[in-house]
Amino acid sequence: MTDPEMSAPGDGAFSRVGQGIRWSATGAVVLRLAQFSMGIVAARLVAPEQFGAFAVALTVYGIVLTMSDMGVTQAIPREVTRTPEIGPTVMTLNMGATVVVAGLMAWTAEPVAAMFGAVDAAPAIRILALTMCVGALGTVPAAVLARDYRQKERFWSDAVNLIVSSALLVVLALQGYGALALAWSRFGGQAASAIVLNVVCKERYRFGFDKGEAVPLLRFSLPLAAAMGVDVGINNVDTLAVGRFAGAEALGYYNLAFTVAAWPIGILSQIMMNITMTTLARSQDDLPTLRFHLRSLSTALSGVAFPAAAMIMALAAPLVTVVYGERWLPAALPLMTLGAFTVVKLVQVMLTDLFTALGLTRDLLWVQVVWLVALAPAMFWMVSTYGYEGAAIAHIAVGILIVIPMYLIVAHRRTGVGIGWVRPELLKPLFASVIAGLGASFTTTLLDHPLAQLLVGGLVGGALYLLLVGRWLFGHLSRMRTVYSGSKA
Repeated sequence: MTDPEMSAPGDGAFSRVGQGIRWSATGAVVLRLAQFSMGIVAARLVAPEQFGAFAVALTVYGIVLTMSDMGVTQAIPREVTRTPEIGPTVMTLNMGATVVVAGLMAWTAEPVAAMFGAVDAAPAIRILALTMCVGALGTVPAAVLARDYRQKERFWSDAVNLIVSSALLVVLALQGYGALALAWSRFGGQAASAIVLNVVCKERYRFGFDKGEAVPLLRFSLPLAAAMGVDVGINNVDTLAVGRFAGAEALGYYNLAFTVAAWPIGILSQIMMNITMTTLARSQDDLPTLRFHLRSLSTALSGVAFPAAAMIMALAAPLVTVVYGERWLPAALPLMTLGAFTVVKLVQVMLTDLFTALGLTRDLLWVQVVWLVALAPAMFWMVSTYGYEGAAIAHIAVGILIVIPMYLIVAHRRTGVGIGWVRPELLKPLFASVIAGLGASFTTTLLDHPLAQLLVGGLVGGALYLLLVGRWLFGHLSRMRTVYSGSKA
């Protein structure tokens, strides 16, 4: 019998979604592999303490970036037919706010770096403030491309970004610039990307301001921007705690572990980025179609992210040793725990897109605030008591006990989308991933060489996962491919 909520939508399905996903997947795989390779190069050229300093600068950059955008550019893919009316006002609000907050970021760089316990991060913070202004020039063109599922052009802008930033990183790191090499490489890549976006997007808007458009834009965007700012705090309160209580070197190890743990959901969210929110927004008045899109998303994300996270946890020590070198082995301990954070992040990614698409930005903000209020004291207590390993435990405990239930309850009450879709789409791959991870972990005890542990353990874990849920997963993916590639938008 067919599940009614998994029945393919008729007129609500969009064939351009399939094309967008294919190009997003290409970009995610190719660019992530390239970024991964550059991360290995950087880890071997830049000392752990310099990575720690740059992690602090990047944290500040991420926090300020959310305030600069104010969330107004998200209105373009959400209001798909009104870009000509809102485009000039979006341009003005976005660029004006960016210049103001970037100036404040550069001006307060030294005291902010000192607050994080990494005074050497101040120069990198100033460079990233300049990076923010350059990047703002490409945000509206990028939003227009997202609105039309034009992920091919986004791929080329990201590719140029990576090429330029990688070249700068290698040259500057070899000359001993340390954290500044990482900062200047990001500036160069962002500038190149902004140029490409403005070239490929022919739909351009001049600066302008319409008060009648600005008020509803800000009503939608300010809670969204605040929620994004809180999210940066959620993702970086561990950086503050580890930096203050464990020092820059420990922060370097922990930051590496957090980055590796984020690989699965990072790659998949990059594939779905800009596609999911636009698709959900186009279906906001059709609840059955909305349910179909949400369940399709959860199946794709959990079916791939969960086993990848399980393999990272089970093979943490050989993975770090083989990829980054033995001097980074202390990062393996928090990595063994942080992989489980994928479950929390997956729910957040899906329902953040849903709330944004439906204009429920205030609900999103309050959920994020409760998350941060619960996480901050838990994080500082765990890190001060158990060191940087405690940061991973704090993330998992708060996420599973508080965050996931809260997201699901709010989504059910505010959208009418039932909670039942969670069970098959999350629990099946979760159970299979646990078994696969245990199998991979046991395999490593039978082998001595890290490379052999990594390869054989990964093969055993992958085989177990496919044996348990492969037929279920491929069946869902096949139905999704038919729907998203065979209907008219």
